[in-house]
Amino acid sequence: INDSIDKESPKVATMESLKTGDKKVYCRCWQSGTFPLCDGAHMEHNKKTGDNVGPLILSGPKKAAPVSEPEPEEPKKLRKRDRIKKFLGL
Repeated sequence: INDSIDKESPKVATMESLKTGDKKVYCRCWQSGTFPLCDGAHMEHNKKTGDNVGPLILSGPKKAAPVSEPEPEEPKKLRKRDRIKKFLGL
């Protein structure tokens, strides 16, 4: 139960956008000294109360793997007859 954080507001809400590769760990026990971010206070809270609450962990999109260039195709070998024609300009 929230007994100290932003009590004058009708509800406590947090909104953030996560960029590629970002990660945030949010408090769900209301005991964090760095609220809304988790500082691990839930561990002591759980010992005292027998609760099993933990943080909410959010991750932004993963970084895209670099796109590699396709290997150039090797030229097809010409049959002997076609090589002769090419040589003669036919």
